[in-house]
Amino acid sequence: MKKLLGMALVLALAAPACAEDILKNLKFGGQLDFQANSARNVLDGSTKGGNDRIGTAVPRIIVNAEWDLLDDIHARASFVKNDRAWGDAAGGGAGQLGATGTDQSQRLVGPASGTGFANNVFIQQANIKVDKLAGQMDAVLGRQFYGEPGDLIVFFGPKNTYGLYVTAIDAFRADWANDTLTATVLIGKLIGSSLGAANTADSDLRGLDVGILGLPLKTNAFAWNRVTHSAGILGTDAGKNDYLWVYGLKLRGETENMWVDATLASNSGECRAAIGGCTAGVANANSGNYTGNAFLVDLGGKLDFANLAAVMPWANFGIGSGRGMA
Repeated sequence: MKKLLGMALVLALAAPACAEDILKNLKFGGQLDFQANSARNVLDGSTKGGNDRIGTAVPRIIVNAEWDLLDDIHARASFVKNDRAWGDAAGGGAGQLGATGTDQSQRLVGPASGTGFANNVFIQQANIKVDKLAGQMDAVLGRQFYGEPGDLIVFFGPKNTYGLYVTAIDAFRADWANDTLTATVLIGKLIGSSLGAANTADSDLRGLDVGILGLPLKTNAFAWNRVTHSAGILGTDAGKNDYLWVYGLKLRGETENMWVDATLASNSGECRAAIGGCTAGVANANSGNYTGNAFLVDLGGKLDFANLAAVMPWANFGIGSGRGMA
């Protein structure tokens, strides 16, 4: 996919006459983010514990490209570059986060070890969207972002946490709606085996989000299932999978000057120690139960002071309980 997209972009630049046919209605967008952090005592909270300081400045560049393959089939690709801590002297990783060394530069064409600039630009989205598949739903197939930043349960995309990381999921997504309901189905792969490789702890994600229209608050009910496959022998304790179910309700209310988001969630399922250890670290031997509950609320507003400024106060509160949660 990376090579095909690269070839398509080169053809578009080199042959403008045919670019209109290859990349119809091509549009570019994106964002540039910059994060700086400085902290002391990050490991133990004590000035006597040693030199546990951090001081980093990290840029992130995201370039999105969208174009039409056919009238009802659209393509999307997102290129992300954020592996370098600004000013990091890193030879082995040419400035990659956490690397060490003496090389201050990143070359457009890197060495054979793959540490140059061109080898540290990643395609985080590569998908196609089909309008009205089977006349009923819009579908997205391929690597994609999903959800909203800060979501309690599921979000894949650019994160504003320390390091400005970006996540994505390989999935099939379908969106359907009528005058009363909306529904989104996502079926994806979190961890997958190499082609032809022996069993590994593959991890699948499946979810359903249903919205109810016409209520005073925007209301969505959801259910998610993550299955972590065991690499053990089928029919034995070692071959039993890890099942996590998460279900709940999301509410959103909004006025001209205020907004509130609330999420309530519970989980259930069988924990087989594939993710964190449910039975004293004895993987698969005995199952524990996922028994968690969580609540998250965000409240904010906008206060305008004429000819002075606008103030946007906000508050966030969350609480959770349970065991065996991933």
